[in-house]
Amino acid sequence: MKLDAPLSPSRITQYQRCPLAFYFKYVEKIELEETPVALKFGSSFHSTLKFFWENVQKGKLLGLDELKEAFTLDWQIAQTVPIAWKDETPEALEETACVMLQTYLENHIEPLPPKAVEMSFKVPIINPATGETLNDVQLFRIIDLIDGEGCLVDHKTSAKAFWDYKKAATDVQLSCYALAYHQIYGADVIPCRFDVIVKNAKKPSFARIETKRTFKDLSRLYNTIKSVVTGIENEVFYPNPNMFCGNCDFSANCKAWGTEKAA
Repeated sequence: MKLDAPLSPSRITQYQRCPLAFYFKYVEKIELEETPVALKFGSSFHSTLKFFWENVQKGKLLGLDELKEAFTLDWQIAQTVPIAWKDETPEALEETACVMLQTYLENHIEPLPPKAVEMSFKVPIINPATGETLNDVQLFRIIDLIDGEGCLVDHKTSAKAFWDYKKAATDVQLSCYALAYHQIYGADVIPCRFDVIVKNAKKPSFARIETKRTFKDLSRLYNTIKSVVTGIENEVFYPNPNMFCGNCDFSANCKAWGTEKAA
């Protein structure tokens, strides 16, 4: 089979994590009856940070009340579709978001206005070390922020503080950002970082985890993507039991997969 859409970091990561879940989501395109609450919450929080940084670009520094109002409006829109709330409520999550925004404002330090806010890209996938290109495959995504010093920033909201330097140094999403940045701007060593806001209603925390990408990292990413594309195009889809299975949206499909009786 041929890929029917450009590759994103999330698609690459999904295939690495579980090829069968990738199959259910992107090949079979099974639609969920309810959207996971974490996905909607993260989206609204990211939209609020986008609003904040767009104003910084214009020379205006927003306060907490303005950010709270921005989140509330986006959060109300997010709830117009069915959401899997689990044991959470929209009101409690809104209160949590407000405390998280306060934590972000108290901890972020940016001496210069950002160079770009939510910069979208769609680029060919090229190995910078050899010039080899993956024909007919493109890489797309949106970079949350490029700060005033040219560092690629990915905002993360997380229920647990499991983001660390080792994860940042090997993260596929940051590597994809860097590959696109290299192709667009020609930089050889690309600074990257996670800005992580831990989702905790009583005591949220903020962590800045800095790393970088070099030619060696981007060449490794190219070969990773090449292997993923080869697996997808050859329809190599199989279950990969791991720590993420408990929260998988396709657990019922997975249990039924491969159990069909012969006619």
